[in-house]
Amino acid sequence: IQLARHLSEQLRIPAQFIHANIYDLPGHLDGEFDVVYTSYGVINWLHDIEGWAEIVSHYLKPGGTFYMAEFHPFMWVFEQEGEDLVVRYSYWHSREPSYYEVQGSYADRDAFIENRGTYEWAHPISRIINSLIGAGLTLKEFREYPYSVDEIYSNMETGDDGYRRFKRKDYQLPLMFSVKAVKPA
Repeated sequence: IQLARHLSEQLRIPAQFIHANIYDLPGHLDGEFDVVYTSYGVINWLHDIEGWAEIVSHYLKPGGTFYMAEFHPFMWVFEQEGEDLVVRYSYWHSREPSYYEVQGSYADRDAFIENRGTYEWAHPISRIINSLIGAGLTLKEFREYPYSVDEIYSNMETGDDGYRRFKRKDYQLPLMFSVKAVKPA
């Protein structure tokens, strides 16, 4: 956050950076916005997807747009064994998180991380979309993609377009998705 604030000042780009639990955000940030965005690798850290959708709706102006680009939850059911993918995890949501030991971080896979444990929740596509609809948003577009912005598995390769795909052409799986929704005016 300090670095972001420093860059904002240095580049003379006005911005506000807040460090808060998403569910506590209404106590730290006022206002409504034209656009609310959720980026890659967010929802698996959230235990209450319906609460997240309510926060999204809370901050959208009437007529405002919500956009989300995220890794497809289906891809998290697999574990790589050699060049193959094997089903290891549930696609369906559970109140209890899954616990994993990880190497490195999403930003640097070789980084030393003292606390390597991570707790994550699965949220199927239907639950994500229905939580947004339940929070009063109107779904405008839903897309799935057979490629990824990140090398999720080591049996992937980078194409000329910069996206990662499985080396095995028979692995045509959804790896990312996007959602566009609006808050009715």
